[in-house]
Amino acid sequence: MIESISVSDESKEADQPVELGPIATRVLYEDARVRVWEQVIEPGGSIGPHRHELPYALVTVEGSSLDVVPVPGYPTLYGEERLSADVPSQTAAVLPEGSVEDALNTGDRAYRAILVEFRKS
Repeated sequence: MIESISVSDESKEADQPVELGPIATRVLYEDARVRVWEQVIEPGGSIGPHRHELPYALVTVEGSSLDVVPVPGYPTLYGEERLSADVPSQTAAVLPEGSVEDALNTGDRAYRAILVEFRKS
């Protein structure tokens, strides 16, 4: 299943700066057109607050239960509430840039995905 979701940036700037980290675990490949990441979130773990600077494809290799937690004052795809979802294996979504969030694995197995960021040409 491939989805496309749009984001609107109606948020205000954050009251207090938040240190933002990488969007995934490690970069696997990078060139002038794309950056490919491996993302592994162990049970009970999180990626940490991060900003999606580029549009990207998210390919879930091994699904789990995830909570997507917005960072107050920053734009997000999901509004201001925490989003909980059981993310199935072997699914894909195409998502726009701009969202600032954290991803928490609330399941009992590791979540594994490949993210492909599309650089603007």
